Parts: sequence; C-alpha cells; structure tokens
Amino acid sequence: MKSGYNILWINDALSELKNTIDYIEKHATEKELKKITKELD
Repeated sequence: MKSGYNILWINDALSELKNTIDYIEKHATEKELKKITKELD
C-alpha cells in the first residue's frame, strides 16, 4: 500500500525486522509469508 511517506530504516529496526521475518519463515505458511512480504513492500 502506498502512503506517500518514505521510511528511513535504522540498523536496529532492520535487525528486528530480520528477526521477525526469520520467525515467520519458521512458523508461518508460504501463503502467509507472501502476504506479509507484499504488505511490507
């Protein structure tokens, strides 16, 4: 979803996002992972 804002990712936020994605990859279905990835894009 386009909001018109640009997000500036700091290292801590990127690290937390990676940890979250790693967790989701282990515990979610492929369909759920695709949905979340699309929403983050």
